[in-house]
Amino acid sequence: MRQADTDLTTICDYLNIQRPDLLFSRFANENHLKNPRFLAMVIEGKPEIHVSMAIESVPDDVRLGLLLHELAHSRGIMDEVEADAWVLSTVPEAGYHYVDEVEFRSALYDDPVVAKNVQCVSQQFMKTLGHMEED
Repeated sequence: MRQADTDLTTICDYLNIQRPDLLFSRFANENHLKNPRFLAMVIEGKPEIHVSMAIESVPDDVRLGLLLHELAHSRGIMDEVEADAWVLSTVPEAGYHYVDEVEFRSALYDDPVVAKNVQCVSQQFMKTLGHMEED
């Protein structure tokens, strides 16, 4: 099982909500090649999250933040600001926020890439989900 699959299951179990399908799609890969920030998306009206293979390469806190944001979209909240508001109100303990940029090695590029203005969660929330060992 891929890490994004495991992460989405962990998040949905934590929130006690139904898990949408997670699809590693060619469409998401093609869009990621056009813009490194494009790592995941939801098609309106479908309870599924499309992700690029590159989502496996981003830091864990970014992948979790992206999945939380897309989870809001998969629940029918298509507006970007409203999706962020859903995350902030549903999981305030996540420490959900945006980072200016993140550099990572994507399997779809030869060199490291930088994605700007991406979602992430706090280190404490990662510990809560079992992503990090307790200090």
